[in-house]
Amino acid sequence: LIRHKMWKKLFARAIFQPSLRYCSLSYSTVASSCNTSVTEDGKKLHLVCDGERERRYHGIWLRHNCRCPQCLPVYSQQNIVHHSHLVDLKLANAKVEGNHVRVDWNSATGDHSCNFDIEWLKKYDYTTPGIHEERKKNELPLVAESLPTMKYDDIMSSTETYFEWMKQINFYGISLLKNVPTIDKHMIKVCEKIAEPQISAHQDVFDLIAVDNPTDIGYTNDDLYLHMDSNYFESPPGIMILFCLKFDDCIEGGESTFLDAYPVVEELRRKHPKHFEVLTRVPYINHRIHDSLDGLDAVRHKYSAPHISLDHHNQVCGISWSPHHHAPLLATEKEVEEYYEAFLLLSNMFDESPLKIVHKMKPGEAVVLNNHRVLHARNAFKTNGGERHIQGSYVNVDFFRSKFAVLSKQLNKEVSIKHMFNRSFVA
Repeated sequence: LIRHKMWKKLFARAIFQPSLRYCSLSYSTVASSCNTSVTEDGKKLHLVCDGERERRYHGIWLRHNCRCPQCLPVYSQQNIVHHSHLVDLKLANAKVEGNHVRVDWNSATGDHSCNFDIEWLKKYDYTTPGIHEERKKNELPLVAESLPTMKYDDIMSSTETYFEWMKQINFYGISLLKNVPTIDKHMIKVCEKIAEPQISAHQDVFDLIAVDNPTDIGYTNDDLYLHMDSNYFESPPGIMILFCLKFDDCIEGGESTFLDAYPVVEELRRKHPKHFEVLTRVPYINHRIHDSLDGLDAVRHKYSAPHISLDHHNQVCGISWSPHHHAPLLATEKEVEEYYEAFLLLSNMFDESPLKIVHKMKPGEAVVLNNHRVLHARNAFKTNGGERHIQGSYVNVDFFRSKFAVLSKQLNKEVSIKHMFNRSFVA
């Protein structure tokens, strides 16, 4: 790249011009009244702004997150601070200059300086009392009492409405899309508003219709219990789309049920903390075994983890619930007893939850849900000579989150992105 004249010029400017060497991303628009100081041992910087509480930053943290182009290239925005630059490191000086704090370090590899935007420092504050709890509170999802709804044409034609649709999925974990053209695999158009369909055990699109010798209970007329899809993978698909192509009036049953698992799991924590703890500790096994099938259809998927995952602040960051794919529990004698007491209790709480939403899908409707958070089920049905045809597909949750975050920034929407329950320790 540097051989290209334009890149040569930009590279030279970034490395050799002092004004660029110490630059940072700009956050501030109004000058702040701030004071700063460095501790005698050179380990911490103290910052006080506009009568606010004192914020403290470790020198090593600041150096590792240096914003200058030498450490954070303008175009890649990737951290290239080598760990050797953090050895024998001391803060030499810190000074407020307008909307920035200029920081100087001494280290085993030499001196270095950087300007930190004060608003950037506030954004990444980690010492103010209660700051971590406040951030976690902002990540908490909202619970839907009914299915949030959008129209297909609106999200396809309006960026604002498209954003609101993404917001529904992020905030509530679910959205009902109406008036989708009832064309075979047209749901791929819905997927592509977010990203390419995610290939899974069912390929990019799967048809939920009753067949002979089904390899999945979804391909029957039987009850499907409340569950998440594909928990036998290390990384199950995050966003699921269920699209109704056909649902004849003569069909008896076949209603879909959706339940936000997060508030039920938190209810378990409040009312039955010992059982909650068991389900965060004892791992169960999900598997999908079809080794008798021919060729590439033969699979032996297996994955084990507890039903509930917690982050370092003891907050729920992941939920796994897929009873149709349970393998025999491998645990100690005591753990087996503990597990089944807790499993039965949470199963019953799911089944009896007043938060369940029952919906009989109509042709042209697509339910888009967060498969890491929202359980879905299906009542058994009789076709009576008719047809119930649902198609399904998935989108990777990381692409969804990225698209929503980018769209929020592009539209200047100040939203707190809610946790996706993909076991990440940050929303």
